[in-house]
Amino acid sequence: MRLMIRGTNKTRVIYSSEDFGMRTRFAAALFAKNNCIILHDDDTLLPSLTIDRLYEEWRKESEIMHGLWGVVPKSDNTYPMYVQSPAKVDMIIGRCMVIDKKYCRDFFTIEQDFPAPINHGAPHGCEDILMSYMVMKISGKKNQSHSMEHVDLPNDHAICDRPMHYEHRTEFMQLCQLWLAGYGENEEE
Repeated sequence: MRLMIRGTNKTRVIYSSEDFGMRTRFAAALFAKNNCIILHDDDTLLPSLTIDRLYEEWRKESEIMHGLWGVVPKSDNTYPMYVQSPAKVDMIIGRCMVIDKKYCRDFFTIEQDFPAPINHGAPHGCEDILMSYMVMKISGKKNQSHSMEHVDLPNDHAICDRPMHYEHRTEFMQLCQLWLAGYGENEEE
């Protein structure tokens, strides 16, 4: 996990020998002095130009989540249908997320009461789904995926390759949709 502190020429890097799930990224982000939080997986490299562009996109519309990979539910309401970026999307995949720090704080309040799976962390990680729907609920807008340069490194231990991953994510996505009931009535396209 890496915690980038934007605008100070400092980077705080937190290494862990165990996967504690995405919530640890959100917790670590609370230590940042800035509001723009850029989180990405350790098997995804972001060139500095991409980081700068993501930051500029966040500055233009900080109330939503930004990222490089966005998904929407498939027509049968299962997970996932990847969308060609740039696009307005329901969910930003946790491989690269740009959010306002306030949402990292809000995540823990909502997660306590939200009907999340018993093992909400890895390997059944659904934190990016909850964060995406939470941001949509608070902002009243869809999130934004962007097409920007990145480098994919080998990901031999990717969570998405674990058994039942997409079934767990479908179930949790559908719970989030119920929670979000009423979203979209006043949405700007």
